[in-house]
Amino acid sequence: FHPLVVHLPIGVLMLVGLAEVATFSPRYRPRIDPALGLVLPVLLVVTVTAFALDPLGMRVVYLADQEFDGRFELYTVPADGSSAPVRLHAPLSGALDVKDFQISADAARVVFHGDLRSDEVFELFSAPLDASRGPVRLNANLASGGDVFDYRISPDGKRVLYRADQAVDDLMELFSTSIHGSRGQVKLSRPLVPGGHVDSFQISADSCTVAFTSQRLVIPPVEPPGGGNPQPLTLLTAPIR
Repeated sequence: FHPLVVHLPIGVLMLVGLAEVATFSPRYRPRIDPALGLVLPVLLVVTVTAFALDPLGMRVVYLADQEFDGRFELYTVPADGSSAPVRLHAPLSGALDVKDFQISADAARVVFHGDLRSDEVFELFSAPLDASRGPVRLNANLASGGDVFDYRISPDGKRVLYRADQAVDDLMELFSTSIHGSRGQVKLSRPLVPGGHVDSFQISADSCTVAFTSQRLVIPPVEPPGGGNPQPLTLLTAPIR
């Protein structure tokens, strides 16, 4: 086993898995050993919660509290460790975090999800894998209380589909947008029954069609055995645009 050794501005980071890894950091006051007359660096523990190698094997993207304990940000670094990691977004503050990410199949971009602008308001962003430009926000302005819940990149790497209560709080709908965020958002789910939502979705291998489950209207409503929601789920498809 050969861990990836990354030379950081704060020391050396070894990406060895979903674990805590050690790096020597000059950001803290150094400890002086009077017996040896040496200045000893302080050991900082960095937690890496997720990492992924891009499909071409050229770069690693990882999520870590590298700059501030407990604040998880997203970084990209050459897979050979030839240069220092670069953050894929502006520095975060307070309780803001990146929660998760996906890399496009063409290794061009990374899509990530988190409350980067307002605490506990989860949105979707896209950035070049090499951090050559800043990120763009993929979702539209969210309704009060709204969030992006989950997302998938199409296999061709051109579009991102996501579930969100974007227009109305607690009304979970399915949207599509360009991975570059350049053409706005398209709602793919049909009008839903009152209190209904899009439950899950899958993208076809050719990136042309999405299948999703949604509640459908039954008149009169039929109470299922044992109670629960009287509106059953149905499987629907829509062209991706």
